[in-house]
Amino acid sequence: MGKQSRRIKSSSSSSTKNSDNNSVDFQTEQYELHKKAFDAIIVKYNLKTEEKSTEISELLTNGTDGVNAANFAEKFGMDVEEAVVFLEWIKIGIKFKTTAVDTAKQSGFGK
Repeated sequence: MGKQSRRIKSSSSSSTKNSDNNSVDFQTEQYELHKKAFDAIIVKYNLKTEEKSTEISELLTNGTDGVNAANFAEKFGMDVEEAVVFLEWIKIGIKFKTTAVDTAKQSGFGK
């Protein structure tokens, strides 16, 4: 009975690792799909021009509490769903930057 119990335990531990790996793989795939959608929106609406890049950065940093997806969509002539995808990717980038800076500070960099 002891060996069987260990096997089950080992199998359960292995299953947890596989589940963690699957979860990481799924999240990575979601990020890749989101980035592709973001890039497609940039191309579709020609958002890489200096003028539009400036408009977007000013809109995102104008000191308000946030950017409304419907207003963003109207301003740049896109569907609200596309505006949500675009703005959510920006949020992911900001979160990544904040996490990276915090991690660097905790590690003693940037002091």
